[in-house]
Parts: sequence; C-alpha cells; structure tokens
Amino acid sequence: MTKRTCKICSSTEILKYCVQQNLVYDCCDSCFYCEKRPEYTSVDADYVASQAMYYENPDLDPFLEPSSVLDEKMKYRINLAAAYLKENDRVIEIGPGRGSFLAWLRSEGYSCTACEQSVVLTKELRDKGFDVIEGEFERLNFKSQYNLVFSFHIIEHVTSPLAHLEQAFKVTRPGGHLVLATPNSASWQQRLLPLLSANFDTAHLHVFSKRSLKLLGEKSGWIHVHDFTFENVSGWLRLFSKLFRRIKGENESMTAGKYANLGATSGSMNKLILLFSFISGPFRRIQAAVGGGSEVFIVLRKPGNGMGE
Repeated sequence: MTKRTCKICSSTEILKYCVQQNLVYDCCDSCFYCEKRPEYTSVDADYVASQAMYYENPDLDPFLEPSSVLDEKMKYRINLAAAYLKENDRVIEIGPGRGSFLAWLRSEGYSCTACEQSVVLTKELRDKGFDVIEGEFERLNFKSQYNLVFSFHIIEHVTSPLAHLEQAFKVTRPGGHLVLATPNSASWQQRLLPLLSANFDTAHLHVFSKRSLKLLGEKSGWIHVHDFTFENVSGWLRLFSKLFRRIKGENESMTAGKYANLGATSGSMNKLILLFSFISGPFRRIQAAVGGGSEVFIVLRKPGNGMGE
C-alpha cells in the first residue's frame, strides 16, 4: 500500500477519518490539512456533483440561515474588509452567493465585480444589477486586475486549492490583497469531535488550518499578512444538529441545511439562537482568540507597491 503524503507540508503522518459511508478524509497530523477521498470516480466528478446539487437547483437555497447567524457573519466580514479597503479600490468577490457582501460594497461606493460559476446564481446577481463574470474562476482569462480579492468559503469546494490561489494572485494588482475565509480544520469542534465536525461535508473537498493556508499561500507567491479564527454562533449549533441527525438516522447529505432552514423560517427558533449567542459569547471569543474558531481567515498580499498600475 502506498503511504500517503500531505500535499501541503509533505508530512507522512496522515490520519484517516471515516465520517460516514462514502465520506472519508485524509488529515495531516502536522499542518491539519484535510483532503476528501473522492466519493465518485474523481475529484472533478465530486466537484461537478456538488455544484449541481447545491448551486444549480433553483428550488434549493444553500444560503438560507437564521438572520442572527447571517448578521454576525456579515458584521465580521465588513469589519475585516474595512481595514483593507481604500478609496477608488477595484474589488472582486469570488463566489458571492446571493450578493449580500457585494451589496454592502456597492453601498459604500466601491467598484465591485463578481465571479460566479452557477448559471442560476449568475442570473440572480445580474438581475440585482451586479457586474458578473460567469465561469469557473480558476479557468477564466481575466482582462482586469483588482486591488482586493475576496474569497469567502470557496477554496474548500474547488478541485485545486493551489490553482485558486494562483489565479487570485494573477488578478490582484501588485501590493493588493486577498482576503480568504474557510472552515478551520484546527477548530475545537473538529479537534474534540472530528466525526461530528460540520467541516466534514460531502461538498467540502478540502479543509484547512491557519498553518496549511499560510504554506499554500507562500507556494503560490503570496506574502502572509495576517491570520486568525472566528467562532460564529452557528459553529457549535451545526455540530449539535449533526449529532441530532445521526440519532434520528437521517441521511446527512440529503438533509444538509435542514435545521438551518428551520431556524431561518421560525421566529421562535431565531430567538433561541440569539439567546444562545449571548450566553456563549465569552466562550466563543476565547475559542477564537486561541485559534480554535470554526472559521479561519487569512489575509495575503501580492508583492509590489502598485505604483503606476
């Protein structure tokens, strides 16, 4: 049997997690990079299947969550973006979903563009008046460069994370930044209860830690600026919902988002989440501060000062 090697740090200390039938990950015990073993014939086939299931079905809303959860996420992203945005910056967001972050950028007066692969979401974004480049980000030939590139929860889905970072490098002006967020493989949830971690999901082909993202960024030419973790109120709730589905014997792939959707449509459920958010706030802030938050952010800079660009 061939010994597996981490694609990020080359360690041979690889742990195997059999999360459920047809959902297996190889996880590096050194940099905590996790790679899903293909459920179908290849990684490309896994990618195509998840895109079709989640983002090309007009009857499914993969972004539906309780308002308390969405508001907390958006507030955090806006505060982070504000630290790097400058007047007259040209901005692109990769995979913007239904455009909530783009809407904030536009309201602040920034020239913003979206790159979206989904035909369904592209139409919806264009109907809202956004400038959208349609297609798979890693395979497109861009005619413009941007001061800031935002990639929120995209890299865990793509077939080649390195290609994702290399393409982002190409479309960024010298001195510009990439702000990226993704589930954290070193989160307390995954470290304590890996088989219940929401990070292990059929649509997640990869899961990263701060260290593995930094190493991958450096391989693609970026300069590391900053990294940190964030613990959204949904972090532990997703673990509890996964446990509940296991107890009920529900198919996790077919019921993905079921309880998030319930929380989004139930006023009483949203109030309970707000209460949980308030009570758990101090604990979650400590968790994030020590690097155990369920979401990892990294800010990378392209070498150069951008003069004359």
